[in-house]
Amino acid sequence: MLSPYKHITYDSYIYRHGIRWAINTSHNRMKNVRGLRTRNVERGIDAQMYMTKKYKNVLQVRFESHSDRYSLDSNDEWRKTRDNFVERVENKYGECKLLWGREFADGEKPHYHMVAWFNGHNIASAKPLQAIWEDIHHKRDHSVPYDWSCSKYDQGVMHYGLPSQTTDRAFGWSYLCKVSTKGACTSGYDFDCSRLPNANFG
Repeated sequence: MLSPYKHITYDSYIYRHGIRWAINTSHNRMKNVRGLRTRNVERGIDAQMYMTKKYKNVLQVRFESHSDRYSLDSNDEWRKTRDNFVERVENKYGECKLLWGREFADGEKPHYHMVAWFNGHNIASAKPLQAIWEDIHHKRDHSVPYDWSCSKYDQGVMHYGLPSQTTDRAFGWSYLCKVSTKGACTSGYDFDCSRLPNANFG
């Protein structure tokens, strides 16, 4: 079922680059089906495909960020945090691409979810990346990042080669493209993705 609103989907799959990608719209909980921003799911798929096409083995890692310094009116502090991370990891491990989404609840500061893709030949574990993430949060006086060792989900997943015609490689991170808990930022965006060069993903 497609939403009457432009660029939102409630389907369990999205088709991109000739591949059927499973996405997390919670169809296993029909009373709480979530809409996802189609354009941002597609941009995340493009980033993942770009890295996979270029490096074959790709490490996919999820991050969360909370801080009393984040503002409803601007993403400026988040951009500084994110850019600091990108600069440090690219200096150490090479190219990375990322997709992020911002969330908020009434009476609360916004927080951010991010997924990033790395050359799997240069780094094969999320742990050193999480250590850099935590160090940046400490230095910028943010909250201690989420401890993924307490999660039932792996923070990092290695992908080998291009996906098959049907894949679940977008399922874990597509959640951050949900349209609920969005829309409070008056100066900036609730989603964004790394810019990509023109690329052939076939």
